[in-house]
Amino acid sequence: MSGSSSSAERFANTVAKVSQTFFMDGSFSLESEPSPNNEKVVHSHKVCNILICNNQLRMIFKIHYNYLESATILGYNDKNDKFERVDDFYLEVCNLVAGRLKLIFQESGYSLGISIPIKSDGFDELYFPMRFNDLVGEFCWDLKKNEQSISMSVFVEVVEPKDFENFDQDTLDINSGEQDDIEFL
Repeated sequence: MSGSSSSAERFANTVAKVSQTFFMDGSFSLESEPSPNNEKVVHSHKVCNILICNNQLRMIFKIHYNYLESATILGYNDKNDKFERVDDFYLEVCNLVAGRLKLIFQESGYSLGISIPIKSDGFDELYFPMRFNDLVGEFCWDLKKNEQSISMSVFVEVVEPKDFENFDQDTLDINSGEQDDIEFL
């Protein structure tokens, strides 16, 4: 296991690195390592999220966005369906990140299931209490392109830490099963 980082933080770092692999054309870069979200913060108006879990580990990967900024970032200019396309894009990214995580963990001997991605209002997050310790936390990061960024976060709960004593994020192949990069339509 790596250094002094908590169990939850190690999983958050893995999710952040995997999320960046879908934008490998170099236009987006990881702004910073995931940092704890110790306060209740509404990151944006909308959020797409997906559950990745088993009996020992629960992770909820989230992409936070608003329509106007995202339509600009993604190059969607058509007034008729650009907001629907933004939703579809982020729901699909959630699906891809979760699928890649499932494959990576499976290759390391951990079996995970994934839910379908869902979209909700960012303000809904205010209603869920936050807990933080070595095994539970929410971590945030941005993928940045010029002055624009996409905010992401992951809620991590390590239910059975003894099952992950040998988990080493540095040995995971985050490009496992890598397919073509996402193209902006």
